[in-house]
Amino acid sequence: MVTVESTFTKQDILRDLSPQTPFVLYGISWDDYEEVVRELDGSSVQTIYNHGILKVMSKSSEHEYFIELIKRIIDRVSFILLKKVIFFGSPTIKQSFIKKGVEPDACFYVSRANLVSGQSKIDVSQNVPDIVVEVDIHHSSEDNFEIYSAFGVSEFWLYDGNDLKIYQLKDGKYIEITASAELSNLTSASLTEFLNRSKTEDQFELLIEFENKLKNNEL
Repeated sequence: MVTVESTFTKQDILRDLSPQTPFVLYGISWDDYEEVVRELDGSSVQTIYNHGILKVMSKSSEHEYFIELIKRIIDRVSFILLKKVIFFGSPTIKQSFIKKGVEPDACFYVSRANLVSGQSKIDVSQNVPDIVVEVDIHHSSEDNFEIYSAFGVSEFWLYDGNDLKIYQLKDGKYIEITASAELSNLTSASLTEFLNRSKTEDQFELLIEFENKLKNNEL
């Protein structure tokens, strides 16, 4: 972990950054955080801000592989079951009055899809997604439970390279559930199975198997 408490530049942040080594800054003002987010836009990194502590993390190809596979799985649920699901990438969700900001690996609108349908620009800080997804292979996402609960995100999916767990927001706290409340056909067990099998099996064949099981209600 690289820790800096004084001045910094974009080059300072990116120079020693790796998936295993986040860059951490303490005593960062909200204005400085927003400036870092602007400076790093398009740099293939993620930022987390929580009450003056800023963490910057880079993404690995393995990380991106699993995110893309999760997106493809949810796409199939949406089209096969004719359920409206809107994918909205990895936006920065931030609110100055609670001094928190985060960039999920992926986010989806399901129950609230009609509110954002047909819009290419969405203020995700005001219209938060129903589901956020984090792939946590190289570093911990423990801080994000507090952050996402403060934003009121209904579901938080977390894959650590071995298990995908689904958490639902209840009374301001996340509790682990076995199946998604937003996408009830998807369970933590089935998602974990297909993600883990994709490490050694052909992804195309796995997605065909997933589609068949989904159509036959066998997940």
